[in-house]
Amino acid sequence: MFAQESVYNALVEEDDGVLESSLGYMSKFRPQVVQEHKQRKSPMKTMGPLKVDAPSPDKFLKKHSKEPKLPGNTLVEGQRIHILRKPPVPGRKEKPIMGIQSGTNFIKSNTVVVPRTMYRAIQARSYKKKKDYGEMPLYLVKRKLECERVQEEYEEELRRQEAEASKHLSKEEKENILEGLKKNWSILHHEYQRLPFIICTMVRQKRKEELENQLDQLEKDISLLERFNTIYITD
Repeated sequence: MFAQESVYNALVEEDDGVLESSLGYMSKFRPQVVQEHKQRKSPMKTMGPLKVDAPSPDKFLKKHSKEPKLPGNTLVEGQRIHILRKPPVPGRKEKPIMGIQSGTNFIKSNTVVVPRTMYRAIQARSYKKKKDYGEMPLYLVKRKLECERVQEEYEEELRRQEAEASKHLSKEEKENILEGLKKNWSILHHEYQRLPFIICTMVRQKRKEELENQLDQLEKDISLLERFNTIYITD
């Protein structure tokens, strides 16, 4: 059954004789040319004689000649296997079947089938049913134990260093050292201020650099003592 509007209804049926005659021009000398072509052929021109003599027994054994052949080969020598890889092209007068419709309502069937399948899939991969659900994985347990071990070793090293550096400066000693550092800084700073504005000789230039380095070192020492309340000392 075809629809009212179809491209197959516009095809014009032609006779086979008219179709063959419309393929193209064919010369009337074709049989003569074929016959002359056959007469010019030489049977042994390029490929040798048609019949080959059997090999003599004094020749060596050929490779793989004694190996057993696999069974199941029922083809005759020279026979070819024709495998149909694609379906044949439909004929010119062959028309497909049209107008067939299915009465299934896919919208309603999907609304019923799809939710059920999704629920089953969710139930199938539910992790709450696993035996080790809620337990810490083994690699996390090992990681936690390793971190605790490293922390204990670090704390033990700190306690050892504190025990070795148990000696520290008293408050009076710290004040005396700070007072001496500041006094030395004042002396060096006063000497630095007495330098001339323009320095021409290498001796004075070197003396200026020495004073600047000493002042910087004293300022760092004073800042270090004032920053920390407890100063540990070692032998």
